[in-house]
Amino acid sequence: MKKIVTIFIVLLVSLSFSKLPSTYKFERDKNFDNDHIHGNFILDIVTTPLTPENIYVATGDGLSVGDNLDESIDNFKWFNTVVGWGGSSAIAFSADKEVLWMATGKDSFVVDTDDFLPTGSGIHRSDDFGKTWKHFKQPGLTPIQGITYDLACDDKGQVWAACFGQSIQRSSDNGESWTPLSPDSIPWSPTSPLKYLNHRVFSVHHSVEDQMIVGSAGGINFLENYNVPDEDYVWKNFSYPQLTGNFVTHINSREYEGKSEIWAATWVAESQSEKNGVSYTNDGGETWNKTLVGEKIYSIDFSQDGVFASGSNGLWFRRDGSENFEKFDIRINDPMSMEVIEIERVYTFKEYDGKYFIGTPKGVAVSDDMGNSWKLFQGYKKPEVEDKEKTYAFPSPFSPSRHENVKIIFENRSSTKVTFKVFNFANEKVVTIKNGIVYEPGTHYLLWNGKDSDGDIVANGGYFYLLEYDGKKEWNKFFIFD
Repeated sequence: MKKIVTIFIVLLVSLSFSKLPSTYKFERDKNFDNDHIHGNFILDIVTTPLTPENIYVATGDGLSVGDNLDESIDNFKWFNTVVGWGGSSAIAFSADKEVLWMATGKDSFVVDTDDFLPTGSGIHRSDDFGKTWKHFKQPGLTPIQGITYDLACDDKGQVWAACFGQSIQRSSDNGESWTPLSPDSIPWSPTSPLKYLNHRVFSVHHSVEDQMIVGSAGGINFLENYNVPDEDYVWKNFSYPQLTGNFVTHINSREYEGKSEIWAATWVAESQSEKNGVSYTNDGGETWNKTLVGEKIYSIDFSQDGVFASGSNGLWFRRDGSENFEKFDIRINDPMSMEVIEIERVYTFKEYDGKYFIGTPKGVAVSDDMGNSWKLFQGYKKPEVEDKEKTYAFPSPFSPSRHENVKIIFENRSSTKVTFKVFNFANEKVVTIKNGIVYEPGTHYLLWNGKDSDGDIVANGGYFYLLEYDGKKEWNKFFIFD
């Protein structure tokens, strides 16, 4: 039996799963105020036609729900679930049953492999748009490398979960039980779940033509008819060189000019000749087009006038009728850090009620003028002790590759300049950040990207920081796990 030591990195929780209830209420976390989201690592954004004032955001610390969406951006409020199951990895809404689904997960350290592996912590169902939730254990035989990366609901009210090492899991009874499936004619093997690339499932989508489409490390798979017994399922696979690459990380579809378009984010899987990019078809897969070749795209979404691609180099847009994508230059004046924050990586996009929402490693950015200006909503945890002198790091543990920056948050009572220094556990100075900006009284933060004075990412472990402001010197510690 493998020994598992769980260390929470991006998906940070404070309770053991065995002590968590199977049902729980949606409530506001007392350590967060409603001007801020739960966490900054935003992987998914979902809206429902039945709750037009709300938007559901999957963060690295759980689910955040935006309220007052029918008002101006300045009036947005955020409410956060106190789940304790880790971060939210995917959200889906079943219009047929009016059910909201959410998947959660974390990172676990596996001693046998000496590595951190993605671990599913379960599927959650809400029948009242997020007010109360019921938890179901992670589908499959093991949660290690069985995390749910995507969810989709079909017209029969079934929910499909893309569980990577546990292939596709489908529930026909509201999450009470799950059936493992493979997106091809080869039966899924519980003893060798990673043997076939096409069984390593990362994405699932219910198309506008009522198909189930599954993306894996072996390409994209179409199931034309899911209204037959499982043994009669007929899958059709498309892979490289039809696609830019075989690793399909996201799928979406729309009706455009009388045709059904299927779009997919397609990455390099194994072959050196594969490329990252976007692949799409409007004839059921008979022919495929390729675009944004060389770009690592995380997800595809649509607006009323075009296609949006969220990727490692930012947000891309192709207006309908055009052949080319253009990239947004997203820079946000942040009043808390007194800096201009540049959004370099975008995970997801959603247009809703005339507003653009994007999920980034730095929070949710919202624009009400078609991307010309943005407001950033970020996670901000208040000190547990009401002490105006207290400083702290958020998040901690901090992962440079995932969070991009750790925030050193402080509250000052008078106008002040700030100096920030980082030391390792041997009390050796790692880096000095001298900030000549004068901070007015209030709550602010400094950003550090986890690099030393030579520009190298520091090693995992514990670190101290020294913050000098208001004529004081304050020490605190935080941890890095990458």
